Amino acid sequence: MRSPVEGAVTRASLTGSLCELLAAIGFSAKAILVKLAYAPILSTPPRCLRLLTRRLLFSAPFFVLMALWSKREAVALSHRRGLPAAIRSDT
Repeated sequence: MRSPVEGAVTRASLTGSLCELLAAIGFSAKAILVKLAYAPILSTPPRCLRLLTRRLLFSAPFFVLMALWSKREAVALSHRRGLPAAIRSDT
């Protein structure tokens, strides 16, 4: 097994960079796609409200799952330990 060379690019760092790039592109494209989706229906409010409702119903389960998942690993912090523990990175 070879030891990693100082400054060498690892597979994990390339994967992380690719995920970061795709997230940035997706986040930017989302606004453009929503604007294009709203363009033809902005003149009729009931259709616009239907689209907003569908977006909410589609995204709500993801937010609920994220909230439940974050509660699973939550650690109770005292007021005195809260800020240093939030700033410190143990990774």
